[in-house]
Amino acid sequence: MHTKLPIFILILFIPPGYIYLVASLFLLATYIPPLYRVIEKLRTKDEKDRVGKVEKKIVEGEKLVDEKLVDKKDVGGNI
Repeated sequence: MHTKLPIFILILFIPPGYIYLVASLFLLATYIPPLYRVIEKLRTKDEKDRVGKVEKKIVEGEKLVDEKLVDKKDVGGNI
């Protein structure tokens, strides 16, 4: 008797570390030239500007973190 495995069972075997690795490489792409070239290739093939939207969200998140760090420094909090 042969049973077919549902696709979602195969997805369970992807370790979360790989997902975090890909996300961190995307964040570091501006500092690592080969990764930057890959992001540029993705940007040229991206018709819906998804790469640009993700980059804008990253910049907004960095600004939010910077504001919170500055607020803690002004109050005299330890960082």
